[in-house]
Amino acid sequence: MRNKKFLKILFLWCLGMFFSGFFLQAAEPQILWEHTYGGTGWDRAYSLHLTDDGSLIVGGSTRSGSAKRTDGWVFKLNMQGKQVWEKHWGTHAIDEVYSIIPTTDGGSIFTGLTEFRGSDAWILKLGATGEWEGERPLGGTDRDEAYAIIQAQDGGYLLAGASEARGADEGTDAWVVKLDPGGNIEWQRFFGEVESVSEAHAMLQLKDGGYLVAGITDAKGEGSRDGWILRLNAQGDLLWDRTFGSSDSDRVYAMLSVKNGFLFVGETTQNDILQTEGWMLWLSAEGEVYQEIKFGGPGRHGLRAVVAVSNDHYLLAGYSEADSNQARDGWIVKISKDGQVVWESTWGGTGWDEAQALIRLIDGSYVMAGYTNSQGAGEYDAWVVRFQD
Repeated sequence: MRNKKFLKILFLWCLGMFFSGFFLQAAEPQILWEHTYGGTGWDRAYSLHLTDDGSLIVGGSTRSGSAKRTDGWVFKLNMQGKQVWEKHWGTHAIDEVYSIIPTTDGGSIFTGLTEFRGSDAWILKLGATGEWEGERPLGGTDRDEAYAIIQAQDGGYLLAGASEARGADEGTDAWVVKLDPGGNIEWQRFFGEVESVSEAHAMLQLKDGGYLVAGITDAKGEGSRDGWILRLNAQGDLLWDRTFGSSDSDRVYAMLSVKNGFLFVGETTQNDILQTEGWMLWLSAEGEVYQEIKFGGPGRHGLRAVVAVSNDHYLLAGYSEADSNQARDGWIVKISKDGQVVWESTWGGTGWDEAQALIRLIDGSYVMAGYTNSQGAGEYDAWVVRFQD
């Protein structure tokens, strides 16, 4: 009898664990609202931030309306997703906004690309209502792009991107530029090798005033391209760097400071089986690997953003292309601190949909920004979704 009772209890416990795990994996976030923005052309969102008045500022590019070719595009939304205003700036060439952040004066500053006089990194300062306050191109005679911007502790700014300063036939260097609060260059650094491709896609400032920069390189490492982490001092001098990845292609696009280290997300490719997976690295402050995790399985998957849910959980955002018809969906993944998937969700339709940016709001809900051609008015539309866990 005792054995039968024990076996019954064990069976019920196992059954409970199975179903609790099943429902945990199957849990879905609740979409609060979802909207598309743009005209009949090609419109995309790459970045967003929360304002002091509780609104959202979204940055990207547009080929709709009065855009001359591709214009840098910024618009403001209220918390219900209604557009409050929009602005676009550009020339008769290609101009794009890749990264936009709030500034301490209540405005915003964005960086990206302008091809008005060649191909330069582009910085433009906006006031609280979107009014133009100043702009400047940065770069040399060849192509230069800035993919990310942060505000430094001294009120200045740090830009990360790629530069052909050595010459267009010599590849690109990862490019880091420090500006003072007035937008003047204090220093700039180039990292890479001749005839190689290196890019910087994300960075953050550390407590000691130095910086951590993340990107890609084929100048060193194991694969055709590797994820690349660089530690700089406050003057931009290289203290150390590390490459991470397989013998194929690996890329890092976003980073987050966490307890006891840093999280980096991107994608990793196995060329022999034509598979790309979402990729997360958890590193110590010295660049040693605590954990490396791949997400997605067969098909193509990539991660573009990461935010903290709590000290123990994180949300990742990117794209998933898991089926055979080449459709691509926006992809949100919640993971625990030990890298276990709590839930994952794909959003989109029969076309090409990607999540590019993700932020957490004060009330605990989240906003994702990206682009879609599964819905909306144009070839591609900017796509913003507010949801809660």
